[in-house]
Amino acid sequence: MNREMNGITNSSIDHSGFPRRARSGQALLIAILTLGGAMLGATTLAGLLMLYQIRATTDSVNSAKAVFAADSGINWVLFDYFNASVAEPTSSFANGASDFIVCSDSKGAAIDCGNASATSAFSRGTSLNSQRAFVVNNLMNATGTVP
Repeated sequence: MNREMNGITNSSIDHSGFPRRARSGQALLIAILTLGGAMLGATTLAGLLMLYQIRATTDSVNSAKAVFAADSGINWVLFDYFNASVAEPTSSFANGASDFIVCSDSKGAAIDCGNASATSAFSRGTSLNSQRAFVVNNLMNATGTVP
């Protein structure tokens, strides 16, 4: 019973009922789609990692601004402690950074930084999303001269 219909014989038809010629490109199509999906995933992942690198570079600039703002706050605390100035520090800078300063006594209560009983100072510098802080302990043991 090997009859021919339009050039298709029983031996060229498998159990699914479709001629083998009609399914001959399926494996190639699946392989190409799989490789394309893998390349798209790898490209997306590489783009996301590059975005994080760019953000980290931008944040390093803001981090440096925050460090310098916190440092200027500590410098003001030390100047105020040794010179008892009455002027409050500038809390915002021309580069967009700002600082926040708190001095405390031995019990942890907030006091004026020029007070002789101040034992520690906290200065937090902020620039956009970056915040950096410095703490000075034992202000009473600090000296006003350079070693």
